[in-house]
Amino acid sequence: FGPSAIYNSVNLQQYVQQFEAGVNMSQSIPNPQGITGANGQVINVTRQNSLRPLSTLGDISDPLSQGFDSRYNALQINFSKRFSLGFQFNVNYVWMKAMDDVSCMGQFCTNAIQNWGTGQPQLYGDSHSLEKSISTYDIPSDFRLNYNWDIPVGKGKKFLNVQQGWINQIIGNWKASGNLQERSGLPFSVWSGTAAAFPDDVDHIRPNVVPGVNPIQPGWHANCNNPVTQVCPYINSLAYFTPPASLTLGNATRVLDAVRMPHIQNYNMAFLKEFPIHERIKLAFRAELYGALNHPTFSTNQNNFTLYTGLNYVGTATPAVAANNITSSFGSVSTNNGGRRTIQMGLK
Repeated sequence: FGPSAIYNSVNLQQYVQQFEAGVNMSQSIPNPQGITGANGQVINVTRQNSLRPLSTLGDISDPLSQGFDSRYNALQINFSKRFSLGFQFNVNYVWMKAMDDVSCMGQFCTNAIQNWGTGQPQLYGDSHSLEKSISTYDIPSDFRLNYNWDIPVGKGKKFLNVQQGWINQIIGNWKASGNLQERSGLPFSVWSGTAAAFPDDVDHIRPNVVPGVNPIQPGWHANCNNPVTQVCPYINSLAYFTPPASLTLGNATRVLDAVRMPHIQNYNMAFLKEFPIHERIKLAFRAELYGALNHPTFSTNQNNFTLYTGLNYVGTATPAVAANNITSSFGSVSTNNGGRRTIQMGLK
């Protein structure tokens, strides 16, 4: 399993017996195979490594490198109106499901890139079944709209076809454009932050998910406006998760479909007004509104999925979790927000 995949079942049983008896598994002892180094001296290994078939081999750092599986299914709808009568728009909707056992790999795939995410395997017998989940880039619903509109008002237009030059300078020659996006939030990952007493780290052990509990913190919006606490916990971590029992894996999937960051809503728009001055000269005024609806977009700390801190497994006991055992930055949306309205204007 994971980095400890080279333990066989008999040796793992020996490890459990010694660990539960309080033996110091980090103690340095001569390797049982009698393997010597370049100086002819027997190489020392830790007691836990002495239980490996080849005690000097060390950890298997990437047990998933032998291959991956992925699946993507989607319904895509696109509707376009070509520019006519001063108006053009495009509507696009995608309903999709992406699943895999690792969402990316290689030098450009790091924990800091939540949109792709690393595998972080916790395997038994090199099976990929424990890693199968939705992809880190799974977005079930994504709606987009963009448009351009030559507003039909003023001289020579359908409405208010005035002939007075000064009135047309005010109401005529206006253009509008905009784009809207509404989509599901990104799914979330969680690591327990402990090896659950396994002989090696087994990469990132995941916690247990408590059924029937709402994963989202009740009233999280109100917490964001609290000037005293100045924190905004989004995930109900203490109630929704429990640590795995000693020498077990949690039941949380690699990527959690039920725990997603808040949905994204963003609308940008612009207005353009042209003032004819001469046959070859005109003045253009442009106003651009980014986040025009002033609808904040929240996201959690995408670089930290470690749930617990300070948990200590002793023997077979599963540690109790208190509020101060929850990593403070886990599931908080207090420092990652966008979508606030920004206005810029210009003359050309």
